[in-house]
Amino acid sequence: MVDPPVQVDSTVIAAALDRLRGAALVPEEQLSEAVTELGVAYEELRVAEEELRTHQETIAELLAGDQRRREHQLADMLPVALLQTDTEGQILHGNPAAAQMLGLPAARLARRVLPAWVDLADRGPLRRALSALATGERGEIQVDVTLRGRDGPVRPVRLFGWVDAASTGPVVVRWLGIEAPEGSSTTAPPSGAAVAATEPVAGEAGATGMAMAQAFAELVLLPLESGDDHRLLQRIATVIRGAVPGATALSINVGPPVEPQLLASDDTVAQVFDGRQLAAGQGPCQDAYEQRAVVVTADVTTDVRWPRLRRLLTDDSVRSVLAVPAQLPDDRWVVLNVYSDRPAVFTGDSVRLGEMVAAAVAAILREVAERAALGQLAANLERALMSRAVIDQAKGVIIARTGVSAEDAFARLSRLSQALNVKLRDLAPMVVAGHPDVLTILDHI
Repeated sequence: MVDPPVQVDSTVIAAALDRLRGAALVPEEQLSEAVTELGVAYEELRVAEEELRTHQETIAELLAGDQRRREHQLADMLPVALLQTDTEGQILHGNPAAAQMLGLPAARLARRVLPAWVDLADRGPLRRALSALATGERGEIQVDVTLRGRDGPVRPVRLFGWVDAASTGPVVVRWLGIEAPEGSSTTAPPSGAAVAATEPVAGEAGATGMAMAQAFAELVLLPLESGDDHRLLQRIATVIRGAVPGATALSINVGPPVEPQLLASDDTVAQVFDGRQLAAGQGPCQDAYEQRAVVVTADVTTDVRWPRLRRLLTDDSVRSVLAVPAQLPDDRWVVLNVYSDRPAVFTGDSVRLGEMVAAAVAAILREVAERAALGQLAANLERALMSRAVIDQAKGVIIARTGVSAEDAFARLSRLSQALNVKLRDLAPMVVAGHPDVLTILDHI
């Protein structure tokens, strides 16, 4: 947004007019030269306007690509396989984990066909799953397949698929793949069986996988209002709690826990516990921040590491705690605090999942900062180009009135700017608008 023009004090203009009494007007014979200079000035104005439009279009394209870039950044940092395909199974994008699962470099995944990597017996069910998503018969789906990667190993994998709701063009399907642990099999349901996402999922890995898939989709689609980081953090906290099995409350802390720069939670239980950590000056969040390492406690009410915190705990609303730190690009740290009202909830799998979620939160906050910087750059660029265009218009007005050259017209503007202590960008609109006192001074300055 361009700043409003500054109003020049009338006494300053009156004093300038007094100094100009008796000044001679410019001879009329200079009119022809003035017309030529005016044409040059307006050609400069046209070029400036074209530059403005070009830069605005470039910035609009950059902003429009933010969501796609954010989606790929989030996908690339997660150690679970994530793919995008069209409704025929042709791969549009895959993260490094998916590339490793398929035995190809990530850069070579695009345009490959996902069904080509599965057993012949599984291709039919996979194609039916794609069809069900493409037609809207299913919004989410699960299918168990056996993958035969190009590097040789055979892997039983459960694929979680859902339609990309943000895609404005052809239907895009997202896939999250979770390998069965070594030595296990996907016998329930059998390989190739497509299962509705709303049905119970056999095994903790399946439930966790669908929770991750849903949380990932929601994180990608979150609107990034850079003006309200606290509200954004609250929305993130609400989204990701369901991705961590056993979590009953969650908070996100940016900066030192004893003096947080931002603190958001999804529940009053998390707010109260965070307040007690702050009052005690110790706790899992503080240790995770200071040690730059994951902190887990099976029961905070009995953990000997934080005696002052234990004395402040008056109920069992929080027992298990998982605190996961992640670094932001400006050297700040964010800590994801996951709470449960049951003891010994957060296992090794929960820790791994918490690390992925914390990394995703950090990526979103990084994207917010980059988007804000880009928006500020756009505003500054627009302000500069618009100021230049108005200044060129003002030069044209002076040339037409006085017959001076473009250089002399700019010199007059500069002298008047200094005399009135008004910036050029604020003075130029007054000249273009035809302010009578300002024009009189410019005719003679």
